[in-house]
Amino acid sequence: MMKIDIVLPWVNGEDRSWLEKKNQYRIKNDDEIEGEETLEELNGVEKYRDSGTLKYVLRSIFKFAPWVNHIYLITDHQIPDWINVKYPLITIVNHEDFIPTQWLPTFSSNAIILNSFRIKNLSEHFILFNDDMILNDQVEPGNFFTKKGLPVDIGIYSVIPSFEDFSHMILNNTIVINKYFNKWSGIRANFFSFFNVKYGRSLLRSFLALPWHGITGFYNPHMPISYLKSSFEIVWEYEEKWLSETSSHKFRASSDLTDWVVRYWQLQSGKFKAGSINFGKYYLQTQTHEIIKDLNDSKHKIICINDTPMTKNGEIDTKIKYALESKFDFKSKFEK
Repeated sequence: MMKIDIVLPWVNGEDRSWLEKKNQYRIKNDDEIEGEETLEELNGVEKYRDSGTLKYVLRSIFKFAPWVNHIYLITDHQIPDWINVKYPLITIVNHEDFIPTQWLPTFSSNAIILNSFRIKNLSEHFILFNDDMILNDQVEPGNFFTKKGLPVDIGIYSVIPSFEDFSHMILNNTIVINKYFNKWSGIRANFFSFFNVKYGRSLLRSFLALPWHGITGFYNPHMPISYLKSSFEIVWEYEEKWLSETSSHKFRASSDLTDWVVRYWQLQSGKFKAGSINFGKYYLQTQTHEIIKDLNDSKHKIICINDTPMTKNGEIDTKIKYALESKFDFKSKFEK
């Protein structure tokens, strides 16, 4: 049976000792990478806030994905006091356990995730979660990987938005993919994964991108991503210089690559099969009514409850927390 792990980065942005270290390096690096305004947008406080959803993420995995082989919880020496570190199916991984020393300490999610393939004993097949992504119903291994081990993903072409600094990093990923792949060769080799009825109306994005000669970008659902460890190794082999530079940044920078470059590589090289566009749903924390309804009805298999700068103190609404507690009204073995 195929072993499928979960990699789950987590940070407590209110931890005093962590904040002191972060602020110390922030002062040193503000002028080193780029302007202060860009740094703030890419590294706002909401990127480090703990919304209190991690417990429900783990409970949802325990309830709806008991087939998961192992969970690697990435932290910077920050272990939630309720975590059962003795439970054999979860391992706390600190940054120095897998990130080369010359790039530490880091406060960049790009550096952390791009090096995650180095985690000791990590399986070839793993799913990258965020701590705001909650399983909402029973899922099977086939929802993430085929029997032959191919990642299940959404292969929709799109045009890169240009209204925020994060778009620079998406463009960087796309530049890499255009260096090594021809759009039409990829489409011809894997046509029904790119043009699949499972994508519904979102297929229009791909059709609108067809007139462009090169790869204009991909649709990016804010959902767990199925990755092959070997895909990271391949991209690092080809783009070690750019990935090393990204990893050297203490904070996210517009010149960075992100882990999506690995996802794009999998897509364009044909290492994926089409999944349903309706498998998961992305919500802002402020969409209280919609989130609660989805939790009650289990309309989508996965929901993302995303933090934004508009969210007060980064805390989820008490009504959402009550709905989560009602749905996951048990203590999982991941807890003390």
